[in-house]
Amino acid sequence: MKSFYLFALIPFLFLSANTKEDLIEAVTDTNIPKLTELLSKEKIDLNAADSHNRTSLMIASSDNNLTVVKLLVEAGADINRKNKENGRTALMYASVNGHYDVVKYLIEQESNLINAKDKEGKTALIHAVMGGRMNVIKLLIENKANVNSRTYTDDSALSFALKTGKVEIINLLRNSGGRE
Repeated sequence: MKSFYLFALIPFLFLSANTKEDLIEAVTDTNIPKLTELLSKEKIDLNAADSHNRTSLMIASSDNNLTVVKLLVEAGADINRKNKENGRTALMYASVNGHYDVVKYLIEQESNLINAKDKEGKTALIHAVMGGRMNVIKLLIENKANVNSRTYTDDSALSFALKTGKVEIINLLRNSGGRE
C-alpha cells in the first residue's frame, strides 16, 4: 500500500518542479501570456527559487521588468523574501542595478523593506552606492533609508562611496547625515 501511495505522488512532484521552471522561464523571457496562465494556477509557488536561490520577483527586479514585478506582487509573491545564499531581497537587486521604477514600486508596496540587511549587513542603499546609482540613492534616502546603517564589517554607505570616489554620491550622503 505504501508503494502505491508513493507512485501516486510522483506526477505531482514532477509537476511542481516543471511549474517552477516554467515560472522562472516566463519571468526571464518576459512571456506575459505564459506568466498570466501560470499565475492563475492555484498551487504555484511564487517564491520558488532558481539555481542561484533567486525568486521570480528577484529576477524580474534585477532585469528591470516592472510589468512582471507588478504581476508577481499582485499574485502574492513575497516582497520580503531573501535569497537563501546571500540574503538579498528584490529591492536590493533592483537598487544595485539602478532600476528606479522597480525600486519605487517595491518601496510603495513595503516601506519596512528599505532597511533590511543581506548576509553581509548591506542594505539596499549600500547596494545602490556600490552600483553608483545616484537616482536610486536619492529615492532611497527620500524614503527614509538609514544612511548610517553599517555592514557586519562596520562599513557605511559613505565608506563605500569614498572607495568609489564618486564625489556627487559622497556629497549627497554627507548632506543627508551620512558618516564613515
